[in-house]
Amino acid sequence: MPIRLGGGERELQPIGSMIQELALAAQDGRRVQGATHKFYPYPARFSPHFVQAAIERFTAPGDLIFDPFVGGGTTLVEALRLGRDSVGFDINELGIFVSQTKTTVLTFIQEQSLRTWAAGLHHYINMLAPAGEDKDRRDGGYFRHLETGGLWRYRKAIQQALDAISWLPLGPCQQFARCALLRTAQTALDGKRNPPSIPVFRKRFAQNLFSMLDDMAALRAETGNEPRSTCEVLKRSAASSHECEAFSLRKPKLILTSPPYPGVHVLYHRWQIGGRKETAAPYWIANKLDGDGERYYTLGHRQEKGLKTYFSNLEASFRSIAQVCDEETTIVQVVAFSSPDWQLEEYLSSLNRAGLKELPTGSPDRLWRDVPNRRWHAQAQANQSSSKEVVLFHKIS
Repeated sequence: MPIRLGGGERELQPIGSMIQELALAAQDGRRVQGATHKFYPYPARFSPHFVQAAIERFTAPGDLIFDPFVGGGTTLVEALRLGRDSVGFDINELGIFVSQTKTTVLTFIQEQSLRTWAAGLHHYINMLAPAGEDKDRRDGGYFRHLETGGLWRYRKAIQQALDAISWLPLGPCQQFARCALLRTAQTALDGKRNPPSIPVFRKRFAQNLFSMLDDMAALRAETGNEPRSTCEVLKRSAASSHECEAFSLRKPKLILTSPPYPGVHVLYHRWQIGGRKETAAPYWIANKLDGDGERYYTLGHRQEKGLKTYFSNLEASFRSIAQVCDEETTIVQVVAFSSPDWQLEEYLSSLNRAGLKELPTGSPDRLWRDVPNRRWHAQAQANQSSSKEVVLFHKIS
């Protein structure tokens, strides 16, 4: 049956044909690039090329798009670029911070303020100069594993950078600079046994700032000084979707998301430094709070027998999501499994109990894609089941 975009402005081909057209975009293995997508490599982010294709095929300018597990904000950035309104939820303050930074278009004046400030980085980060103290963060454990051995230099350098960031105007400028620092520190520390020298770190911080400012200027030129669409990022659970006022007046035309993967180890809230020692430093840099463990951010512990907690939370989330849909809403998900032989069936059963029905793809097989450079997959073997993701299409029953 044909479906229509944008309240019937033009008729599209049957949905099965549209899904088949997405197959090529789903297999796109190009590196993440363009717009503000490279601001911070959030774990398990999905391809903006696929997101763009899905948005263009299932929506029209002015439609509303919803991502209930927004993560690093890929869906919201592409919605902004394509003139669609968007809403994103996440329970992780780090994901909220990254998504808000990526979708907050700086003015030309704010951009120039940051460029002027960035030119003085060689003065701000100096091991011979003092650094401020952050007793609350230290007492809260945010510096754990970051003040031993040679890593104390990084704690000091990051603190010096944060001290200098406080000189910037409050709001988007400080948020942007913190995001550039977050990106630089992650590249230097996360998963590294031998971090680069402080002079190299300082140089990369400046390079990241200027490249991110160039990307932001390009996004501003693409969307206009006054973007054509709205973007709202909220800290809330997907299981509370039906309580959100954003959906009281209109329903999302497309729900495009990548939920936590069942049984797959993903660290959304920590970096691993100095031999896989976890640190909550990302929240210190982003000026956010971290008070929860891995199982909270992934819907349940990955080693629980039968993953009962995960699937219970998944069902509750999509039961709420289904309540903000209407018959014109299409739900597109990208998900991977540690053991797809049984987890995929249970996943689909959970969505069915939540009030959703899977759409046929027009092919005897579902749409699977290779995982492109996911951090959680870095130490896995290429032939493991979790090295592939499946793209699922649903509507309300």
